[in-house]
Amino acid sequence: MQSTNDSRRAFEDLPAEIVREIFEIRAWKSSASASKLSLVSKEVRFWMRRIQYHTISLGYLGVRLFARTLRSVDADHSAAIRKYVKYVSILPTSNDYPHDLDDITLIVNTCNAVYGMRVADYHSTMVALQLLDGHLNLKSLAIYALIPAGISCIPASVEVLCVCHIFEPFAAFPTFGRDEFIKLCNQCPNLSTLVVTHLNFMAIVSLDEFTLITPDEIPNFRRVVVTAALESTNYATELFEHWHKYPFFVVVPIHQPSDAQVEEWDLNGALRGLVYMGEGYDDSAGGEVDEPWGIIPNPGRGNGLLERIEEWRASLGPL
Repeated sequence: MQSTNDSRRAFEDLPAEIVREIFEIRAWKSSASASKLSLVSKEVRFWMRRIQYHTISLGYLGVRLFARTLRSVDADHSAAIRKYVKYVSILPTSNDYPHDLDDITLIVNTCNAVYGMRVADYHSTMVALQLLDGHLNLKSLAIYALIPAGISCIPASVEVLCVCHIFEPFAAFPTFGRDEFIKLCNQCPNLSTLVVTHLNFMAIVSLDEFTLITPDEIPNFRRVVVTAALESTNYATELFEHWHKYPFFVVVPIHQPSDAQVEEWDLNGALRGLVYMGEGYDDSAGGEVDEPWGIIPNPGRGNGLLERIEEWRASLGPL
């Protein structure tokens, strides 16, 4: 059996760039490993910093602690955080323990070089939208609600927009339709994908208006991805009748259809390009909390749902 000293000597004989690559491969696989490896030496701690800060997910306590860290560190440490944080996710919290909006403001302003941001509750979204003007690298944005007043706040660089609700919360009628969607695509000329994770009557009415848009009006847009529960046969049938005619719609079931449902809805036949039946998004398994980047692309963390959908659609050929 190889002793610890033998293992240490084996690493000492390797070039530093090889040792760094070995450590980083391990650290990318496990945040716990990154934390342990950072204790090896000052040099290794520097290697681990960009991995530890690359993707951060913050619940109620995490937001408070991260904001406290940002307020206490010196300028060099703050600059390092700004440099290395590429994806930040502010997770939903309960009404009894809402996020401190001053903390949200500090985090959003500091992490202004990120490629992806997720703000999962209504009040934090309303604050964050007002602060995104300088986020020039932002490619993926996930917010609680897409409302007409917030369109002008979304950076032009955004390529993927993920929303829980596609209407003004608490409104008695749909507030986001054809004209608003065209305005969004004009505001974000690189926008290629809209993901809607909560489907209800208001969302269906809004999304149905999208079918009135011609490709010439939104030339760079590719896909509307909707996650939905399809347990109700009548509900699913009505949905399919509307959307299967439009190749930019893809439905991702929260629970994968049974064999009987696949046969009943002809999902391998006429509707084979509408419902994605690969490995998807399972809210019942805690996907939103444990896999905040399961939908939105995050290079370095494996293919997300959108990449898998595009591969699947390409494999189907012309529909």
